[in-house]
Amino acid sequence: MFRSLFKRSSCEVKQEPKAAKTTLLVTMLEVPERDHEEIIATISKRFSPGFKIVYLVSTNDFNALLAQNAAWEYFVPLEEQHQYRELMDWADYLAEKWNLLLIKWKPAKVIAYGTNVERFLHHSREIRKITSDETDI
Repeated sequence: MFRSLFKRSSCEVKQEPKAAKTTLLVTMLEVPERDHEEIIATISKRFSPGFKIVYLVSTNDFNALLAQNAAWEYFVPLEEQHQYRELMDWADYLAEKWNLLLIKWKPAKVIAYGTNVERFLHHSREIRKITSDETDI
C-alpha cells in the first residue's frame, strides 16, 4: 500500500532547454544620472530581445534601472572613493570585483558609456596614491 503512494509517475514532462541569451555588459561609470534613461532606451532598442543586458553603474540612483527591470552591478563612485580613501584599498577591491563580474556574467561584449572600466580603475589607483602620499608626511 505505501509503496504505491511513493511510486514515481511514469509520465514525465520533458522541457526543451532554453537557448542561453548572449550577455551584454554596459558600463555607465561616472555617467550623470539624467542620462541613464536615454542610454538604457538606446541599448534596449538596439540589442533586445536576444541579449541579457547587465548595466554597471557608479551612482546610487537605480530608478531608471528598476523601471526597466534591468540587471545591474555597482561600483563605488570616484568621489566617494576619495572621501573614504582611508577605509579600504578601493583600487584592489574594484579590480577584483571587475574580474568577478566578468566570470559571473561572461559577457560576449562590453559597451562603455562615460568612463571605461580600465580608466575608472586607473583613477582608483590614483586615489590610492594620494592616500599613500598623505601618510608619508
